[in-house]
Amino acid sequence: MRRSGLLLPLLFVAVCAAPSDSPTFDPGAQFRKGRFTGPNFRPLVSSSAAHGATYPNSFWSGYQMWNFERGYFGCFMPKVGCTIWLSYMRAMQLPTDFLNSHFDGDKKYFPASHKEFGVFMRPFRQQGETDAELAERARVFRNASLFKWVVVRHPWQRLVSAYRSKYEGECNFSRECLKKRFEVNVSPGTHPLSFHDFVRALTRTPPPRLEPHFRPAVFLCDLDRVQYDYVAELGNPEDTDYVSRRMGFPVTLREYVGDHKTRYSDKVYYGGRTHHVHNCTTQTVDMAAALYGVDAALLGYTFDDAYESCLKHGHTSS
Repeated sequence: MRRSGLLLPLLFVAVCAAPSDSPTFDPGAQFRKGRFTGPNFRPLVSSSAAHGATYPNSFWSGYQMWNFERGYFGCFMPKVGCTIWLSYMRAMQLPTDFLNSHFDGDKKYFPASHKEFGVFMRPFRQQGETDAELAERARVFRNASLFKWVVVRHPWQRLVSAYRSKYEGECNFSRECLKKRFEVNVSPGTHPLSFHDFVRALTRTPPPRLEPHFRPAVFLCDLDRVQYDYVAELGNPEDTDYVSRRMGFPVTLREYVGDHKTRYSDKVYYGGRTHHVHNCTTQTVDMAAALYGVDAALLGYTFDDAYESCLKHGHTSS
């Protein structure tokens, strides 16, 4: 079902005003995973305006990359496969000898731009942009000849992944690290932080102000400014294969991951100390649904599976 773009601003404000109504809401919206958005799509109303907030130029908005020769503009965000996407995009566009001399192993951070190779990218955690840089990105946004794509992921899966990689992984179960490095408002102590309490802690911070790994997707990738042509679901290889082919790469993301699967296996992922499932209750899902309700409504997700898993089994299914 195709929904008129004119209804999206109303949908956005309605869900922001009453996020608890959104867990099972599936509008079948045009901004649909794995489909062209079509000519009726309009970017969202300003995310910041809808929340009554303003942000400086340093407001972080995902990894944005473009190449005029290949004719694309793409964006991927934290906890939506950004590490593998960065590695893949780098490998497909930069010469092997350059990669070998400039990158160490699987280091994921991509320099701002490689103009000599026609590759442009907005830097990670950019600390402000000049007027000229802002104008350049605005021109890219308006360039109708570019194939514009974005990668998304179910907010519940993204949340579980964030707990796994940041609290269990990088912070090695340290509350202090989680608070200092990722600005999560957790209470002090040495006792373990449950997934439920982790979600509760995130709700203490306004969604737009959350650290990017936990921030709702509507506040990333300039969803309020860019009219994307294609929305790829991270978990659907057909979607990512299509994006790879549209950019003209000889290897798809799926094939690239297959060739590097040992690098991303559970055995080497933070020493194998992270877990795939975590204890939860329906109240856990309630908090997540309120926090990510706009994402769910806009992208056509529901929290039905999360409710069922937490209610019947007492743990997440991701």
